[in-house]
Amino acid sequence: MTGRPHGLPSLLAASAVATWATLAGCQPSVPIEAGAPRRPDGVSLDKAPSWPQAGSDASSSDGVATLRTPLGTDVALEVLHAYVRAIVTEDAVAMRALHTSDATFISSPAGQPARAWPGAAGIWERRFGRFDYGALEGSVVVREADAQVRRLRTPEEGAPQVSAPVDDEPPPPAPARGAEVLVRAPVATTRVGGLPILGSELILYMRRQGDTYRVSALVEDFTLP
Repeated sequence: MTGRPHGLPSLLAASAVATWATLAGCQPSVPIEAGAPRRPDGVSLDKAPSWPQAGSDASSSDGVATLRTPLGTDVALEVLHAYVRAIVTEDAVAMRALHTSDATFISSPAGQPARAWPGAAGIWERRFGRFDYGALEGSVVVREADAQVRRLRTPEEGAPQVSAPVDDEPPPPAPARGAEVLVRAPVATTRVGGLPILGSELILYMRRQGDTYRVSALVEDFTLP
């Protein structure tokens, strides 16, 4: 006689209870009424990481750092070209746009102590009223091939240092702190009618502003009248 195992009903009952408990756990804890708006399940949102402000350089002690893509030397030469053009056309508006708000003019005649004046763009405007820079139109003022562009590094303490120093390179003047690029351009035409109107070279310290440079200090071996 074939008999049914005595434990089978108990086993089936236990399996049914477990299945019901599993299905019950999958049901929402609060019943959703028909026609009620569906509310999405809550999710955990992590805060976006806070990145440090982008800079031009960093050291190993800074931890996480964000570096800006450096501008090419062609950008500095474009500023030099626009600077000379503003001189020849006596364009005071363009001169203001080419300088930083704190730009300094540094007069450094040979054999004399250097003197610094704030408001380099305003000084150019006064020079336009005293000299005929328009007479330079058609003349070679600077040759781009003779211009030198050097990147500067700015230590936390003190003035910027030239990354590739030259033996006869004078130390940067204090008003040029914060500059990132140094442009030196020999001046080919310094006189008009025998009257000196420009120094022997233009030394432009430039600071980055957005996608271009602005002149933060002009050093010229020219004595203001």
